[in-house]
Amino acid sequence: NKNITDPQTLYYAAVAAIGANHHSNAVALMELAKLKNPSYYEARFALGLLWQEANNLRAAAIQYAKIPDSFESKYFDFNIKQIVNRRP
Repeated sequence: NKNITDPQTLYYAAVAAIGANHHSNAVALMELAKLKNPSYYEARFALGLLWQEANNLRAAAIQYAKIPDSFESKYFDFNIKQIVNRRP
């Protein structure tokens, strides 16, 4: 109703859509946030994660490639545990 279309509001709307299990809506909102501000790397990163979750690795890689190496997300933090394959 308020016609608020700044990138951060679109990003938060996308996060709400993820919480409501409406991932296609989340992708559309992240795309809009990215278009409004191409250097809003949080949206690009989240969009990459959404595409990766949908098994669209090419689309995810495109988003990840446009994020600088120095970027650290304020919202997403992962600890990846390496699994050692132990064979008897």
